[in-house]
Parts: sequence; structure tokens; C-alpha cells
Amino acid sequence: SSLFPPCSSVVCRASSPVFLGSIAGHPRFVGMALHSHFAGDAIRILFWIATTAALVAANRVVESGDLKDVPTLKSYSGQEFDFDVFIIGAGSGGIRLAKTLSREKDLKVGIAESRDFGGTCVNRGCNPKKTLVAASAFYTEIEQATANDVWEVAARLKWDKLQQFRAKKVSRVANFYKQGLVKAANVEVFEEPASVVGQHEIKIGSATKRVRLLVVCTGGKPRQMDIPGAELENVITSDEALELESKPKSMLVVGAGYIAVELASFFLQVGTDVTMAVRSSLLKSFDTDVSGIIEDSLLERGLKVQGDLPVEIVQAEDVLNVTMADGTLLQVEYVLQAIGRDPLTANLGLNTVGVNLDEQSKVPVNKYGQTSAPWIFAIGDIVAKGLELQPVAVKQADHLVKILLRGPEATTAPTLHPPVPPEHVATALFATPRAGSVGLTEQEADAKYPGNVTVLVEKTGPCCTPVFQWGLLKVLYHTPTERLLGIHIAGKGADELVQAFGIVMAFNPTWSGLQSALAVHPTATEYIVFMNKHKSFRKGKWRRSECSPCQN
Repeated sequence: SSLFPPCSSVVCRASSPVFLGSIAGHPRFVGMALHSHFAGDAIRILFWIATTAALVAANRVVESGDLKDVPTLKSYSGQEFDFDVFIIGAGSGGIRLAKTLSREKDLKVGIAESRDFGGTCVNRGCNPKKTLVAASAFYTEIEQATANDVWEVAARLKWDKLQQFRAKKVSRVANFYKQGLVKAANVEVFEEPASVVGQHEIKIGSATKRVRLLVVCTGGKPRQMDIPGAELENVITSDEALELESKPKSMLVVGAGYIAVELASFFLQVGTDVTMAVRSSLLKSFDTDVSGIIEDSLLERGLKVQGDLPVEIVQAEDVLNVTMADGTLLQVEYVLQAIGRDPLTANLGLNTVGVNLDEQSKVPVNKYGQTSAPWIFAIGDIVAKGLELQPVAVKQADHLVKILLRGPEATTAPTLHPPVPPEHVATALFATPRAGSVGLTEQEADAKYPGNVTVLVEKTGPCCTPVFQWGLLKVLYHTPTERLLGIHIAGKGADELVQAFGIVMAFNPTWSGLQSALAVHPTATEYIVFMNKHKSFRKGKWRRSECSPCQN
């Protein structure tokens, strides 16, 4: 069986997963850079595929006997309401929900945001982060250009100009989202906090409003350390790290998750002396082969690692004296806390109507996103046991619209929590090298299907190989059925490429189906269709620590 039906048209052939994979340079073909016109073509092709993928996702519904207990936008008739739906939080999920509901012209929608429209992603996360790492990636281009003495390159990063560009871009995107809401005739926008004060009642500033249904999606904030000195000016979080007025000379990054790794990678590339305080291992939520190649790459580029966490920080003129748990004393200009995020739920007043938070202050919901108060729903990062990913909040908003707009006879509705199966979750890591994963990690697959997982993996580097050539291709599938369980890649262009694989995985393809695609040579991912158990396995010196000195 094949992943796509056979056809001879250019569009159909160009939409194969192999073609999509070909837009980025495989480590074995490092001279083939990812050019903008290829990226543009790939994006247009992705839109074509996404149309079909959306039909697959729309059909993934659940049969449920308790759907009748989930209200719609016609429920609670006979009562007077100021708003049919009110949304607290104008991040990615809240804005998506408000904009989609605004198409229903008979609805009255309200939305409150007390900080920045667009939320963390637009203002203090994905958007500014990618702007900065895209600039720093030029250093990798220089590494490649000067290899073998082919180019002479003299370049200097203008930090002030980079920050001006970042601020301008953030402001433009945030204003775009805000104006989109303001211009909607049936959406009322409030730039102040809102909270629950009673059944179907919320307080916005000094005014009390009655709402038919409420959706909370307030997102989170960076967690801070509880140690002496954590309040010092140069002890910062990711919020401040993205906006520093001058490039740091040295920095201690506390944490080992993807935010810590991405920021450590960025600052390393722009010339900061970076140390990471890591209690166990980097990127524990990622596949171990992905985390391994990222860790080795950072070490190769000069990262230093401390195996303990700070216990005290003291300001000493222009440096911070940081005492680690093992007694080691470090001197750095900045300490960056990247130890997780806390949900912004404390001031929502949910307890006034019986909605209790879990031990992490997150909001428990059922599979439809409904809280213990039937008229209140939650989406995004504040949802208990949910994934803290921007696309998850957006997908939850899309599903919630269908849930709330369903007809009175409906017996099915999309699942909001989770919005997609684990095998369909894709994510990109903007470290050096870039990485992308979709589906289960090898550890997760082994736990779910013990003894029934086939692992195919190929790697370029680390030993005696220039670091800019390092790369990884990895496929996991269920051995008895050949259903694909996960795809993991690292290398140049992997961050953009993973979206294509995310769409492919939404079709629940088989390994033989993926292999039936025609390879395009020489490209990034033709090696995926040629992988097999006879040659695609861990072999040789797999990690940097195993390498011997190289002979030039």
C-alpha cells in the first residue's frame, strides 16, 4: 500500500514526502543550502496537502454519552447575557477562538487581555526567539563558507540593530492580532484583567458582566528560582533574555529543557561564554538521539556544563558570584532561569464557582475542554496534563468552536483534550543544529509497544566531521503493522522540514507506504526511504565523548 494514491501530475509527484524532504540539505550534501525559493515552493505544497489532512483530522471524532452535558451557544436560554462567549486571555488560542466565533454574526463575543495581545508566543516566545536565532544562524553559514578555505568572510553582529528589528517585528505582529479583533463588529475588546465573581458572572475592571459561556486561556509565565539573590537585576528569565540591550559577555543558564537549550545555543553563537547548570540530562522530553546530537554540538561549540544548581547569587560590582550546590563558585554577567513555566490562573476567581486547580495550579478539564463548572472551558497552557505548545492551543480553539456550535441532535464532537493523538504531535527545536520531531520518542514507543518497535537511525558526525555537517535521521514503526510511530531529524533545515512530516503522520502511514515514494536525488530525505534494518542502526562512535583525536 502507498501513502498517496498513484498519479502522474507534477503537483501530485511534488507532494510526496520525499519531495518535501528534499528542500533542506542533508549532512552528506552540506553544500546544498536551503534556498528561499525552494522553501516558498515547499510551503505552497504544504498548503495543498493540508487541505486533505484537514479532512482526516475533521473525521477524528469520538462517540460519547456525556456530550449532552456540554452546553452549546444556544444553552441557558431564557436568561439575559451581555456576551454569548467571553474569553479571558488574548494569546494564540484566545485570538483564534475569538476570530473564528466572530464569523457567526449573531453572536456577541468579548475578550480581555491585561498585558500583550498575541500572548507569550508573539511577544516573549516563538516570534522574537526565531527572529534572534535566524540572525545567529549566520554564524553556521560562515562556518560552512570558510571550510576548506573556499571563502573569506568578515562579519560583525550589530546587536543594537538586531534588537531594534526584533522589537519592530514583535510590535507589528501584536498590533496585527489586536486590530483584527478590534475591527470585528461583534467582538468587544477589553484591555484589562477579568475574573469570575459568580455563576455566569465576570468582573472586568469595575464592571460586572453576565456571560453565557466562558473560556479561560491565560497562558503562563517563566518560573523563578527560590534562592537568595534570585531577585537581582541580572538574574533574568526568557522574557528579559530576548530583550537585552547589550550582548552578554558570560551567562549561566539554569535548566535543561527546550527553552534553556535554545537560548544557550543562541548566546553561544553570538559569542557569549555560556555555562549550563544541568541536574540530569538535556532535553529529557525529546528522543535521546536528538538530545544527544544537540548536546554534543553545544559542547563542540564551547558550552560548559555544571552538574549542580545554584544555591546563592550575590552581586559583586559588574558580575554575579554564583555559589553552586557542590560549593563551586562561578562568576558571570547574567544568570538565566529556564526552569519551567507556571500557569497564570491565580487571579481568575475560578474557585468562586467550584473550579479547583490541580497541584500545579492548572485547570482540570474533560475531553471537551469543560471544567467542573459546566459553562466554563479552558484551553492552552493552563490545561492540566496538557501540552504547552502554541499549535495545541490553536487546535483546541478550532475544536472548541465545533463543540460549541454543534446542533442539538449532535452525538459526536472533536476531542479537545488531547486535540490530536501523540503520534501526530510535531515540534521543532531551534538549537544548533536545528531539530524536529513528530510522534513518539524511542522511549515512549518501547513503553507503549514493548518488543514491537523497529528503530532505524542514521547519523553524520560527530567524530572527525565538521560540526556544521552533523545530522540525524530516525524512524520508528510498529513492527507487526508497520504503522509509523515517530520521525526525528536534526541538521540544517530540520526545523522547517518537520512540518511536512507532521502532515504526513496525520495520515497514520505505514513504513512500506512511506518507502513506496520515489526518491529525489540528491536531497535531504531520500535516505529515509532507503533506510533498513541491515544498515540503519547505531554503530561506531555514536557520541562526542567516544571520539578519538583526528588526523588532519
